[in-house]
Amino acid sequence: MKILTKLYLVTFLVFAVGYFFIHSLMYIFFDVTIDLWSHVFSIVLVGGASTLGIMIAHKQAVRRQKYTHPTEADFNVHQSESVYTDMSIQNIYDVLKNNDKTNKWKLTIDNSIITGKTKRSKGSWGEKIKIENHDGLIKIESSPLLRIAIFDNGRNLYNVNLIRNLIEKE
Repeated sequence: MKILTKLYLVTFLVFAVGYFFIHSLMYIFFDVTIDLWSHVFSIVLVGGASTLGIMIAHKQAVRRQKYTHPTEADFNVHQSESVYTDMSIQNIYDVLKNNDKTNKWKLTIDNSIITGKTKRSKGSWGEKIKIENHDGLIKIESSPLLRIAIFDNGRNLYNVNLIRNLIEKE
C-alpha cells in the first residue's frame, strides 16, 4: 500500500472514530434512538468529507514547496537531505543566524551538531531542526515537534530546502 494511501486512510479513521464517539454521545445525552444506517452513513460522510478536504489542502501545500512534481517522500512529515560542502558547522550556524527567515529559530550548536526549533505558525505546531556534519557531508533533518502529527503542510520540506539552498549559496 502506498504511503499516501495509508496516510489518508489513517486520517479517515481518526475523523470517523472521533465523529462516531461525538455522535453517539449526542444520541445518549438527548435520549434519541439510534438508527444504525443513518448513523453509519453520517460517520462515513463526515469522515470522507474531512479527509478529502485535508487531502486537497495537504497536496496543495506540498506542491507550493516543490517546483517539480512532488514524490511520495515529499509528503512525509519527517524530511531529511544530505549536502556535500566544505563549510564548517560554525559557518552554517552563522549563515542561519544571519538569514531573515531562519534567525527567529531557536538554534544551538554543540560540537558538530546544530539543533533547533521553529516557532508555531498557522500551518504547524513547530518543527525540530537538526544539522550534522560528517566530514563534509551535511545531514539536514526537520520533523514536527508534535510527534503524532501526520500532516505538516509542507513545513518540514520547506525547512530542509531552505537550509540546503542557504548552504549551497555560500
